[in-house]
Amino acid sequence: MVLIGRYHILSYERPTEMERVRADKAIRLATEADLKTLKPLLAPGIDHGARLRDGNVCVWAAAPDGKPVGLQWVNFTGHPDPHFGALSRPDSVTAYLNQIVVEEGYRIRGYAPRVMIASIVAARDAGFGRVRGLVATSNETMKVLVEGLGFELCGVQRGVRIGPRLTFRRS
Repeated sequence: MVLIGRYHILSYERPTEMERVRADKAIRLATEADLKTLKPLLAPGIDHGARLRDGNVCVWAAAPDGKPVGLQWVNFTGHPDPHFGALSRPDSVTAYLNQIVVEEGYRIRGYAPRVMIASIVAARDAGFGRVRGLVATSNETMKVLVEGLGFELCGVQRGVRIGPRLTFRRS
């Protein structure tokens, strides 16, 4: 067995109820046709088309010129990474937000919170009452963002990945 890495994550949750959100022309829900355009932002080695066909949602942001600059997945039916266990699995009440990405040259311009708000709304519109996301303990920027959007810390998990399919977790 080969040690792949250690991780220490925080689990945050919030209700999907929000004050009325005005339409944001920069934010879109991805279709399979969008995946080619979104490829630079998507995690490699995952069948993103299958994720969409399974009923999950990808919320993405476009710059004024139409270039995709940020995205986040909202998982309603599953998650391709088994390492985080139950924390990363949606259930009948809680959707799982993951893989938020904003292209480096577009960070600190408001794309991340706008994508997250649209993700929360997408979960609410799909009938979920809560959303959950995981944040590395070292990611101070993301912790500030999720707390500012009303997420509350609900758990801590430490783990060690040993080989590609084996993880030991401790909460």
